[in-house]
Amino acid sequence: SYRRDLEAFSAFAVAAGCASPAELTSDTIAAFLAAGHEAGHSAATLARRLSTVRGFCRFLTSQSLLPHDISQEMQSPPLKRHFPYALTEQEISRLLALPDLDTAIGLRDRALLEIGYGCGLRVSELVGLSVHDIDSCAGFLRCFGKGSKERIVPVGDYALSALADYLALG
Repeated sequence: SYRRDLEAFSAFAVAAGCASPAELTSDTIAAFLAAGHEAGHSAATLARRLSTVRGFCRFLTSQSLLPHDISQEMQSPPLKRHFPYALTEQEISRLLALPDLDTAIGLRDRALLEIGYGCGLRVSELVGLSVHDIDSCAGFLRCFGKGSKERIVPVGDYALSALADYLALG
């Protein structure tokens, strides 16, 4: 995507009459983004394109091909924040009922689903768990989330029961 963005910007700049990097202006960048907006690009695409152009301008400045970084005065378009989709109680019930509890894999999957759902873990936190991170007696687990930050999370009875069923297999 970045390569395509840079190629598109380069073609746009040449078509706009910039024969060398020194001829680039913030107006050229603004016109490039406006053309993308008119072409129907999303705000996220325009923000990525601006990021690509900023990186290119930083490179040109570091190589003394631009006297100063003309891209720093450009503002990124505002991005819409999308809230995550939450499953309904019925969807959660169906999901938890999927594993085949007559198999070791099914018991494992049920334990993972119960712990992940019951503790509100991110997938990355869930897959990073070890049995040693769970204190069944105290009803807590220790996980590492975003930025390697440690979290202590309470574990419910359903999750502990599902984990005990799986660990009983030996």
